[in-house]
Amino acid sequence: MEGYLHNGKLYLNVTNMQDFKSLIEQAKEEAKQLNKTIQKLENFQFEIKLSEEEK
Repeated sequence: MEGYLHNGKLYLNVTNMQDFKSLIEQAKEEAKQLNKTIQKLENFQFEIKLSEEEK
């Protein structure tokens, strides 16, 4: 990684920015899926069947 300092700012030459952006998009998609799952869990309806047995 190459860089330089000018007027108190650090400037870097980044060569793998596309990989970084791809990871951001991947994280966004995974977050969408996680939110869908959370929503399903929040709205989950339990079905409970009770039966009476004679002893």
